Formats: sequence, C-alpha cells, structure tokens
Amino acid sequence: MAHTHGPNFGRRVEGCGRCDELATGAEPICWNGSTREAEEARRIADIRVHKRSRLHLR
Repeated sequence: MAHTHGPNFGRRVEGCGRCDELATGAEPICWNGSTREAEEARRIADIRVHKRSRLHLR
C-alpha cells in the first residue's frame, strides 16, 4: 500500500493506510545501498556459477 499524502518526514497521517501499517509494525521501505549491495552479491554469485559451468569451459 502507498501513502495517500506527500512527505511528512516520519510523522503519521490519520487515515493513511500505509501510515497505519507502519504504526502496527510493518517494515519501512529501505532506499539506501543495501538493496543495491544485495543485487550486486546475487550477480556475483550468478557469474561464479556460470564460470564453473561446463558451457563456459568449452
């Protein structure tokens, strides 16, 4: 669910479904580098699997 209002910098708005979810303990969306780092780790793992595959060794 998305907020039904503009930025309020941590303050909750009465009647906003997303604010209600956050108030009851929902995880906030994380827009920092952790998502990017996780994606990079997945890509590195995929590359390593590919390099070990028989198709790559031919």
